[in-house]
Amino acid sequence: MLRLRDQCVSDSGHDSKDGKSLRERLKESLDESPWSWLRRHAARDAVILVKAELDLLDVGEAVAKNESKLISAWVESGKIGKPTEAQLEAWEKVLDKKFLVVVVQPFVLAQEHLVH
Repeated sequence: MLRLRDQCVSDSGHDSKDGKSLRERLKESLDESPWSWLRRHAARDAVILVKAELDLLDVGEAVAKNESKLISAWVESGKIGKPTEAQLEAWEKVLDKKFLVVVVQPFVLAQEHLVH
C-alpha cells in the first residue's frame, strides 16, 4: 500500500474504499506550497525536483508504481532529481517561493511554480 498524505492507495491504482484511481488520488493531493514548507522535507533528502516539461501527476504515478525504467530515464536526462546545493541556497533567500507539490511517500515531488 502507498500512503498519500493520510490516504492509502494500492499499487493497482485503486483505493479499496472509494474506487478512485491512483491519478485521481494524486490530483486531489496536488497542492501549492512555499519553500518554507518544503525545506524540512529537503533536510531529510525527500524532495525530488521535477522539471516543468514533465507533468507532475505523470511523475507521481510512475514513482507510485515504481516504474524504474521510466524514472531512470528521467533522472539520466535531468528531468527529475534532487535539488542542487545552489538551488537550496537560493530558495533559502526566498522562503515564500512557490512550488507545486504532490506527496508520494516517502517522497515529496516538487515543481517550481512559474508565474506567467
